[in-house]
This record gives sequence, structure tokens and C-alpha cells, in this order.
Amino acid sequence: MALVSAGDALGTQHLNGFVVVPIMHTLATAGFLEGPAARGWTALTEAYREATGRDAAPERLGGLLAAVRTLGLKGWAELRGCGADSSVRLTATGRAIAAVAAAHGDVLADAAAFTRSTTGFLSGIWSNRRLNDDLADLVDRLSARMAAGWELTRPPAAGGERAVREMRTALDGVLVCPLLVALGRLDGLRHLEPGDSLPPAPWHHPAMTRVLVTAGLAAGDGDEVRLSEVGVDRLRHAADYGVTVSYADVLGDLSASVFGGSSRTSRSDSDVSRATNIWGSAGHSALRRLRAELIRDVLLPVFDRPDLAEQPAGLADTGCGSGLPLREVAELVIRHTRRGRHLDTHPLLVVGGDISPEARARSERTLADLADTDGVTHLVLEADVGDPESYDASLRARCAELDLPEVGLGDLLHMQMFLLHDRELSVRGPGPAREQLREALSTCSPSALADTLTLMGVPMVPPDPETALSAVTDQFTVDQCDEGTLVPGLVAAADLVATVRRWRPYLRHGLLIAEAHAPRLTASGADEGAPVGDAAVELDPSPAVWGIHSASSQFLMPQEEHELAMVLGGLACAYRRATGTSGVSVAHWVHSEEVYFDLRLGAPPEFAFPSPEPQEVDAR
Repeated sequence: MALVSAGDALGTQHLNGFVVVPIMHTLATAGFLEGPAARGWTALTEAYREATGRDAAPERLGGLLAAVRTLGLKGWAELRGCGADSSVRLTATGRAIAAVAAAHGDVLADAAAFTRSTTGFLSGIWSNRRLNDDLADLVDRLSARMAAGWELTRPPAAGGERAVREMRTALDGVLVCPLLVALGRLDGLRHLEPGDSLPPAPWHHPAMTRVLVTAGLAAGDGDEVRLSEVGVDRLRHAADYGVTVSYADVLGDLSASVFGGSSRTSRSDSDVSRATNIWGSAGHSALRRLRAELIRDVLLPVFDRPDLAEQPAGLADTGCGSGLPLREVAELVIRHTRRGRHLDTHPLLVVGGDISPEARARSERTLADLADTDGVTHLVLEADVGDPESYDASLRARCAELDLPEVGLGDLLHMQMFLLHDRELSVRGPGPAREQLREALSTCSPSALADTLTLMGVPMVPPDPETALSAVTDQFTVDQCDEGTLVPGLVAAADLVATVRRWRPYLRHGLLIAEAHAPRLTASGADEGAPVGDAAVELDPSPAVWGIHSASSQFLMPQEEHELAMVLGGLACAYRRATGTSGVSVAHWVHSEEVYFDLRLGAPPEFAFPSPEPQEVDAR
């Protein structure tokens, strides 16, 4: 038995496992894990050739580079260099993990098959149907293996014990994460208390009981399943698993992305389980707390200013999802601000925008209740974060169509929650990227730029324009993947700068954002099979976060690089909170010349997670 904090370490390890296991299966099937990278530093191009039997054009290395970076964030691989010139090697733990994968290919194959079936598994439970025979057999086989500790063979090499422990927990996550998501979205279950039984249902299967009991989330057998204290905690935080699980179809189709090029994208409702994604994003416990602090500290004071005429005409949430967060914010403005007390003279416009038809339909239903409040109007529009010009034109046209006072995007306070990284690239190639950054350097705030670079370890902006450009471009270190294609970090950063510059004319009242970040990955050389104590826990969900985003053509950046791009886009950060291990930040960005007083910006304050009492779970 081991002690972990509820909703903390074990949940993180399960999330990482849900993403890493399909990646390991893809790489193992191609022979990558037994290739030259297992023996020492190997050029990425050579590793690709060894795995596929064909030469790779440099631009086709994006998927493999992204997958290796995921293993690097787990401590199983190291990278050096950048882009097509990268080299890779497995760490000692990575080599031991590769040996476990090689010895248990059938287990990884079954786990990957369940990942491909996750969407059907979820829909079956939510529609209260029994699992089909093939899926029931697969879940039964996997749950039996899980109960037996997966019966993994410990490799004799250094790090073997650690490899078995980490692979076992990762495999657990393949089953635990979807099951918690499935139960978390069922009506009434989140109100159960420890010792309460899960109600009987057609989808009940002994294998599900086996998974819950083995994971320490429940006790019992057959149809009698009583939740443990940890199980109740996880069920109440089931939305924390939702975003990751919503990418199951992408994870089930990794081979094309890693070695060939895939058309899978987060922007398509057919590739991502949109309802699960929206539910997870809106309900994630830590993210809800961060959003709540941003709303309390920044948004509500804007609508409580004494000069009503200077307040925004309303607020717009681009990437509004279900519309629930937007409705909650609107209701807070209505009930708790000066603006809400003067809607008769200063009405409020609430705008939801999203690229997803499913999300827009859900938002329209969610926001409909606002129509009952005099002085409040809501609109739901198609909106692409990369095209604010069309968004603005649509808003003006809809206002004219409904005979409303003319309002454009520039009249609103804007929110974008986990959206800026989810855009279609408009800048392609290093040449256009450098031109975009050169132009941005000539127009952004010198003071804001100098302070941002100082925080990144660059003591001053070189006076020579070309030297300054090189100093800036050197800061963008994380290469990206777009449908399997390699996107240099410089290009992805320049594209974000271009996007922000297009939005800047519409941000007179500011932009509130929440963003996920990918940490920089450096070769530490620290992992040479050193044993890890039983009390050690994995708190960093970066492998899961990076893995699902890079596989679906989304462009996560380290926080410091993201903020540099925002400053180059002409903005300055007026408020910022950030998590430590989770790589998430919330911020209020405004026009730099309006508020920047040449103050030295301090490091972002670290978000403090609640520290529940440790709870005992079965760590086998």
C-alpha cells in the first residue's frame, strides 16, 4: 500500500498512461524501441528510416519528433538538437520500458485496441446498453490482466523494477480513465458517498468491477460495487480526465501521424469527442478554480467601474464550448456588478463563438435562459480564432439583422479559454516566420519586450535589428507537429504572433485567456536507472497534455515562450496566475502602450493546489 493525495498523483499517472501506452504500442510495432536509439544517440532521420524502411523528407518527421518528446517528458527518452537535425536516445529507464514492451506486445496490442474502442465504450454506458461481445471480451481480458498486476516480466537491465512499476500504472490508466469519465457523466453518481453502491445497470460487467476494485476505487464483486473514499473523490473529479479521454480516436490512429501524416485534427467534431471534451474542459477542478480567480480579480471589476459609458458593450467567449462558463460569467455580471444594476440604460451583449457546430448548438441551448433577463441579449456565432476579421463582420451583420445597436468585436471584453493553441497555421516556413517576427519587433513595446526577455535570461535587447531578431528567434525552442508535418518552433511562434496581431485591433477592453503549456525538454543525463522509492509520485501531467495536443495539430508552447509571442503581438500582461506542475496559466492581456509603465515584471506567481489529506490506495 502507498499513500497518495486524493485527485493528485495517481490520477496524473493514469492520465499519462492513457496517452503513453498507445504511443509505446505504435513505436514498438514499428521496431523503433529496439532500433539504434536504444543503443545511443541516433539522428531522428536514421531512427525514422530504421522504423519505416524508407527515407524521410525532413518535414515528415513531425509526428515521430512529437512522440519522442512525449517519452522525454516521461523520462524515457532524451532529445538534443532541433527539428530535422534532432537526435534521440532512450534513457536507461526507457530501455527497460522498451524491454517490457517487447516482452508483452500482446498486452500493448490489447490496450491499444481498447483505446480505439473507447468512444464506443463510453457511448454504450451513456445510452445504458450492454457492451457488445467483442468489446466485453476485450475488457474482461484486460481487467483480468490488470488484477494480476499485468504479469509483466522484469528485465534484468538497470531500472527494470522501475520500468515494471511505471508500465503497470500506465496500463492501468488505459482502463481507469475512460471508466471514470463514463461514470462521471452519469446522472446522480457524483453525489454518492463512501460505502454507497453503484446502482445496477445493463452496462454492468464484472470486468468493470474488477477495474474499480484493483485501482482501489471500490470494493465488492458481481453487481455489488461499493465506492471507497478515494473512488468517491475521483468520481467527483471525473471531469479532470475528460479532455484527455476525448482524444481517444486520435490516439487510436497514431501510426499515420507518427510515421506518415494524418488528417486528424482537434478542429473536427469527427476526430474529437466534442461533448466529452467540452465537459472535461468546463468541469476540471483546478482549471475551474483558476478561471474563477481570473473572473473575480479581473472580469467582474471591469463591469463594476463607475463610468458605465466606458465599460465594454458586453463580453465574448471565443471557443465557448457548451456555453456554460459564459453563462456563469454573465450571471455573475448581472447579479454582482454595477452594470447588472443598470441594464435598463446600459444593456449587456453576451456573445459565444465557436468553430464547432456541435458546440454552437449546445451553447445556444445553454444561453437561452439569459433571454429572460431584461437588458441582456445573447448571440452564438461561428468563429475561428485565426480569423477575427470575419468574426467581427458576422457580429455586425447579426446585430443589424436583429435590429440591435451596432456592436463590433472591439466593443467587447474577450475571453479565450484554451483556444490560442488550437488554430490553423497561417504562417508557413522559416522565411515568412522571420519576416513576421521582424515586423513585430519594430512595432511592439520595447519596454515590455525588454522585461520579457530579461525573465527569459536575455539581459538586454541588442540594438542592431538583425541581432535583435536572432536573439528573439533563439527563444522559441519547441518544434510542433501539424498533421504529421514538422513545424519548427520558430514558425509556430511567428504564427501565434501573427494571430495576436490580427486580434489586437479588437482588444480595446482586453483579452482574458487560459492556456496550457508544454515544458522545455532538455537532456539531463540524470536518468541512468537510479531506483525510485515506493513513496515517489508523478505529479506532472505534461506527457498526457503534450501527447494529445501534438497528435491533433495543436501548438503548445512553454509559458515563457508563449508570453514572448504575446508581447511581440503588441500586448502586455496585466494579471497572471500559473500552475507549477500542470503547465496552465490564466492571464489578462491588454494593449501595452495603454498600461505599461516600464515596471519590472516579476516571475508569475505559482498556483497553489489544495492539499487534501493523504488517502490509502492499492498500489500493488
